[in-house]
This record gives sequence, structure tokens and C-alpha cells, in this order.
Amino acid sequence: MVFDGITIFGGATEFQGTYQDYKTAFNNRLLLKSPITISLTGQTQNGVVNYHLEITPQQSITQTDLRLLLVVMEDPISYIAPNGVSLHRYVARQIIPDNQGTAISLNYGNTFTRDGSITPDPSWNLNRLHLAAFVQSYDTKEVLQSASLSLAAAAYNITVTASDTMADVKKDSLALFPLVIRNTGSAGDTLILEISDSSSSATIAGSLWNTSSGIISGFPAQTGFLAPGDSLASYVLRLSDSTIGNKTATLVAYPKHNPSQKQYLNFHLNVALSIVYDFTLTAPETLQTVAVDSQAEFRFTLKNTGTVGDSLILDVPDSLLHPNVTLKSLCNLTGLCYPIPYTTRMIAAGDSLATLVVHLGSNTDGPIYGTLIATSKADPTLQRLIKFYADVTLK
Repeated sequence: MVFDGITIFGGATEFQGTYQDYKTAFNNRLLLKSPITISLTGQTQNGVVNYHLEITPQQSITQTDLRLLLVVMEDPISYIAPNGVSLHRYVARQIIPDNQGTAISLNYGNTFTRDGSITPDPSWNLNRLHLAAFVQSYDTKEVLQSASLSLAAAAYNITVTASDTMADVKKDSLALFPLVIRNTGSAGDTLILEISDSSSSATIAGSLWNTSSGIISGFPAQTGFLAPGDSLASYVLRLSDSTIGNKTATLVAYPKHNPSQKQYLNFHLNVALSIVYDFTLTAPETLQTVAVDSQAEFRFTLKNTGTVGDSLILDVPDSLLHPNVTLKSLCNLTGLCYPIPYTTRMIAAGDSLATLVVHLGSNTDGPIYGTLIATSKADPTLQRLIKFYADVTLK
């Protein structure tokens, strides 16, 4: 490790000692006032890096052996090096003009300027390039000043996700949809949110609730500032409707600095006069005789007797198996089996689901039973259960 070209540290076996040495050397250099300032600007256009450099002496410069070096760096680069390191930061891709630098003369009262262009190698990632400039004494190698610049074009991109986009809601009541907003771009920005105008959402009233501040905003709404990589989970979309039926509201989201980067998220409302969740669980038979190492198959029917659609969570818990159940499964009539617990599709009000079966079996003879429990996804306090019995006999 070399600090400003003059303080050199070799390797160390003790990490903490190395860190303290680096920190001391760094802080000592910070105490020194540089005799020059460097202003470095530039950007990548049409695959070429154009830059403008200004070096301004802040006092009389006594050194006559100064060199200017520019370094194109790429950050990060991923590859497995012989030492096992896979992520490499600020890798020097090119030194301009070379590692000897360009001899320059600095005079107090005059600003040294330079404009130039660099043609990147095709293997470089233009979105990860940085440019650094520093002035160094050729004899002592002391670095008098440095500056760096990111050449990556600012990428404005913000995503919005919701864990749930469907809700049953009573007429003129609120449905709440928590949102997660994440800045996936390379520059900080805010997000603009709107509800699109469409025939399906014309009667829907919407607003955005910031649960952190308590502020409720109409649309269009604007979030707080997000730095690259940051997330916000404090915003909730509020929707309501005064008319009965199935409605869809489309949320449109885009970064403030990139309005063309639009994201669309549909939210569905089933608006009813009243919300009642209820269902029945029935089976044509609950007792069978089956041979050892075979399975009894029990069909059952779920019927939504509520006023709105609902999904049901099905479970055959081990704690309710008795006594020697060695085989249990939940499958459909075609033989496709599902992990337990299993959540059914949405069952509309008044509809039934009769395509599922429970299998029970044992490798020993004797009576066994298992319990199927169905739970409303919308109202977890609402449960129905049924017991299936099998008399397992020797072959």
C-alpha cells in the first residue's frame, strides 16, 4: 500500500495492525494542504470518453519535475484471480499517456488546462468506467493532488412491487395495498405515482399513504428521495369504490428524471354490499378398508358459501395422524400431488372445488385416521375440518 507516492506499507499478518497503520498514514496526509487544485469533468459520448482538466496552483510551485497522469479505471470487475479473489475494485485499464506521465510546468497565477478524448477498448464496460487524474513529482513520487470522475451514464430506474394485488372490499370502504419501492438505478431519484384513467377504474378513488409521516396524498403523488439500492416500505396504496362489481385500478410509476421508464401494476377490487367469508367442507365417505402398504383415497368438496371469493389453505398435520400413518398426500384427480400445506386457487362466491383427494396408508395393519383442516386465507379464524378413517388389513 502506497500513500500519495511516498508512504509505503508492506504486507502484514495481523489485520487490525494493518488497518491502524493505514488509518494513521491516511490521516497524516489529510493534515497537509495541497499546493494545487484539480478540476476534472467529462462524459462518454458515442463510445468515446471526452474530458476537460484544470490544474490551478494555490501558491508558488518549486518542483520542476511534475508529471500529469490520467488513469481509466473499471469498477467492479468479476473474475477468479489466482489468489481466489473474485471481485476487483477500480481496476486500472489504461494510463495516459503511459506510466511515465506527461511533464507539466505549473506557475502560480496561471491555470493549466487540457482537453482530451479516450477511445475505450471494446472489452471494457462503459457503464463502469471512471477517470482519475493526479500530479506527481517524478523524482520523489509524491502525489500533490488528485481527482476522479465517474463516466457511467446516470441510470434512473425505480421498481414498485406489492405482495398482494387483489382485495374484497365493502362498498365505500378502503382496500389497503402495501408497496415496496426500490431504486435499482445508479443515481438517486424520487418516484412519481399515478392512477391511470380507464373505464374499469373510472369510479375508483385512490390515494397514497405514507405510514412513516402519516401524510395521505392524492394522485399524482411523489415519494421521498431514494439513493441507489435503497428501498422504501412505508407507502400504502388506498383504493375504494362506491359501485358494486369487479374493478381494476392501474398504478403507473416512473422515476422523476426518467418519465419514459414507466411501470404498470394492476390492482383488482371485488366491491360488494357486504363482505362475508364462509365455506363448507364435505366428503362422500370418510371410512375405507385398505391393504397394508396401499392407500385409501378420500374425495372431498369445498364450497364457498360466502359473498366474496376466497382461497383455502389445506393441511393434514402430522399431529392429527393416528396411530401408524406412514403415507399421506394431497393430490388432484389426475394424480398430481401438492406440498402440504397447500393453498387452493381463488374460489368465487357460490362455486365449489371437488378435484382434490387425501391419501392415507400404513405399513402395519390396524385402524388409522387423519384430519384434513381447511382455513380461509382471507379470515384465518375461519376453519373447517373432517376426519378420514382407514381400516388397514393384511394382504
